[in-house]
Amino acid sequence: MNIGETKNVELNVLNRGKGDLVIKDIQTTCDCIKTNLSKRKLVQGEIAFLNIQITGESNLGKLTRTVSLVTNDSHNAEAVITIHANIVKGEDS
Repeated sequence: MNIGETKNVELNVLNRGKGDLVIKDIQTTCDCIKTNLSKRKLVQGEIAFLNIQITGESNLGKLTRTVSLVTNDSHNAEAVITIHANIVKGEDS
């Protein structure tokens, strides 16, 4: 990934539980990550779409960042997505 380059990924969030799943908060470890969730309350079997956008930082090299979904699930209150990237200087950087 080049410095300043933006990448997008869309993930499915599936409620496999028996009750409603409420995503109370989405936390990221960097301002370089933006998120958009299609729905915060999911009934049993329902899917929401999570779009994650990351922009390459000005620091070269490998980076690891996370996106955490804080939920009402008493057995799994936080789901963590880990992002790995290697930031390089592109031709236009």
